[in-house]
Amino acid sequence: MYLAVLMLSPLPQRKRARHHGTGFTIIEILVVIVIMAVLIGILLPVLGKAKRSQQRTTCLSNLRQIASAFALYAQDHNGFGPDDYSESTWDTLIYPYLAIDKVYLCPSDEDGYDEDFGTSYEWRDTFQVAMDHPERALSGRDLLSARPSSLVLVYDAVIGWHTPGSLNVALLDTSATSLTDEQFIANMELTVE
Repeated sequence: MYLAVLMLSPLPQRKRARHHGTGFTIIEILVVIVIMAVLIGILLPVLGKAKRSQQRTTCLSNLRQIASAFALYAQDHNGFGPDDYSESTWDTLIYPYLAIDKVYLCPSDEDGYDEDFGTSYEWRDTFQVAMDHPERALSGRDLLSARPSSLVLVYDAVIGWHTPGSLNVALLDTSATSLTDEQFIANMELTVE
């Protein structure tokens, strides 16, 4: 009888460790961390390059707007742009022709040049052309008829903000581009006609 009772009663079940499928093992977590580190290592240089490209584009846009403001100023002043004998600086004189004053700040200006001088840019005559070589200066000349139209009008205050050995410039024809430092110096040596 004892045997029959044993056969009829269910066998005790062993308790099993339950996995609910919601946890991760330490190996799985480490693998995910390594994969994320590799992806970040790949993406950071790409994002940095995209940021520099955006800053360069914004700078070129700023320079183009400043060159356009010079042209508008010249139209209102019988063709003449700001001169070195004015009581105000060039950036103050063209300010009314700009929509916002943020155009005076190059996004790559991390040196605080704009804080010291009010702008991240300089105009042709700041390159001491007016003092050393008046034939190369725009001050006191008719900007609307000055030639060549490829003359640098406004430029980054510091070479290499965007790309080592180059700087962004706005030309007399109100276009904006990048020049190597050699091209920039050659342009600054051109005589204004």
